[in-house]
Amino acid sequence: FVWVILRLPTVYGPYYRPGGMFDVIPKSLRKNSLSTRLSWPGRLSVVYVQDVVKVLTLLSKTKFGINEIYHIDSGENPTFDEMITDIARIIGVKRRKIQVPKLFWSLVRFIVWFPGLSNIMPFKLKVALWRISLIINDGFVFDSSKLNRVFHVKYTKLEKGLPATYKRDS
Repeated sequence: FVWVILRLPTVYGPYYRPGGMFDVIPKSLRKNSLSTRLSWPGRLSVVYVQDVVKVLTLLSKTKFGINEIYHIDSGENPTFDEMITDIARIIGVKRRKIQVPKLFWSLVRFIVWFPGLSNIMPFKLKVALWRISLIINDGFVFDSSKLNRVFHVKYTKLEKGLPATYKRDS
């Protein structure tokens, strides 16, 4: 049989998943939640949903898609802080950001990765800290250089795609 694996980063666009990041962030911004006020340092790779469709179609029609694994991303790697700020602007909510010192994030990293500590933590706390570690340590950043050597896709820029994501909500 023939196969192809396309590993997806954070996919955004209209009709995003209920309960997902692009649903939760606007709701949290409107509530002025602490999670959207913090200046999260980690970066994430993103790709617009129509670009995923375009690449899947290309891969299905060429020899480059046969028995290969690719990562896809638009090449834009905003920080979570930048993403939250952009979403706030787009939905028209004032964000009251809390600038957190780098020392705080270093302390969080230390706690999360302290040897043996996770063995004595309750499971839910362990999972929560693991998720936070991904957000502050660039755990959602992809390298799509292999795919980009094969295809020269013009990806949708965040400045265009993010407003389109929330257009139906306004």
